Amino acid sequence: MVSEGDLKLSDAGDIAYLNKIKKICEPSAISGSYSCLTRLANLKKGLLSLINSSEVDNSKYFAVGQYSGVSSSNLTNPAFLSMNATNKAIVSQKIAGLNAGSTTPIGNGYERATSQITSTATGANNAKPSCTGNGIYLLTDGEPT
Repeated sequence: MVSEGDLKLSDAGDIAYLNKIKKICEPSAISGSYSCLTRLANLKKGLLSLINSSEVDNSKYFAVGQYSGVSSSNLTNPAFLSMNATNKAIVSQKIAGLNAGSTTPIGNGYERATSQITSTATGANNAKPSCTGNGIYLLTDGEPT
């Protein structure tokens, strides 16, 4: 919880910080206070908004994987699901169930995701990888280094 009362509003740095907080945090029930979500909660919020958008229809395919420590898992089986109402609910549930823990093996994550996309057995519509238009979006709750 961040409160305007905790800041020195005559200080340019505090004013800049407050403006940032107003953009990325939710106003709370207490006037002048803001509740800031964790990195993971913000990622989930953004993904859920994207998945459930009316612009994402059944011609779009999504897969969700989780990479933590030395392990990785494909949370959607089959790997890619078309975004009809049923599959949007499945993917939304998988996103809501994501949790943070340990480290993120970014290299292993990209390798696993790439193999899912380029595999003709698991790629969306079994299209040639060069024709799919697929992308990998690696989202992490980790702190910048």
